[in-house]
Amino acid sequence: LDYGRIFQFPSYKRAQRRAQEATEDAPVLPGTYVTLVLSNVPAEVVADWNPQTTLWPVFGLLPHEHKMSMVNFTVTRSSEYEEPVRSKDRLLLQYGYRRLWVNPVFSEHTHGSKSTNGVHKFTRFLQHGHTEVASCYVPIQFGPVHALFFHPQSFDHVCLDTGKPQVASDAEDLTPILTGARHPLVGTGALLGVDPTRIVAKRVLLTGEVFKVHQRSAVVRFMFFNREDITWFKPIQLHTKYGRTGHIREPVG
Repeated sequence: LDYGRIFQFPSYKRAQRRAQEATEDAPVLPGTYVTLVLSNVPAEVVADWNPQTTLWPVFGLLPHEHKMSMVNFTVTRSSEYEEPVRSKDRLLLQYGYRRLWVNPVFSEHTHGSKSTNGVHKFTRFLQHGHTEVASCYVPIQFGPVHALFFHPQSFDHVCLDTGKPQVASDAEDLTPILTGARHPLVGTGALLGVDPTRIVAKRVLLTGEVFKVHQRSAVVRFMFFNREDITWFKPIQLHTKYGRTGHIREPVG
């Protein structure tokens, strides 16, 4: 991962608005028929081209859409896929006109209100019935874009860690499989935004001594030793060993 290539916007929404406004002054209006002339086309591509069955999709890029950044997607598990989906598993991502292999990192979706300090809890597995955020290092995309996540597990000869053929000699034979075959749908979602500063925190085990127990709260001591750590952990939901959940209300002492 080349961290020097990660692009960060001062304001993603403002950049998106300016990029979309620039398309309004385009010389070719929507619905207009145009003639495209392609140069330096390989001979084997021309030999295999059939005007009745072959489609060549053509698309243009808005400003900044050729740059790489950390793009976040909301994703909801598909009820038809029963296998576990771990964070950083190799998945096939289709968003907009782009399709590429990614290793997304899953984290909780706070809807912009729960986490006041920008920290989001790392999710080890993509759970059913929950909407998570998948963070990927991919090209930037503007506009309302739907996202589809597919899993390559239906092919035994495809490496799940890389998404590539396990045998180098089979690369040419697997090209149609990797591009046009049916992969099981893992989840669906949409583009959330471009934010390289999103903090994903893994689960931390906190221990302390229960000093006093009330009906719906408890006083725990020796868990923290300074007020700054208590304030930092307040927005994060805590889970006990036996399934109790809650939040830190305030420091005592």
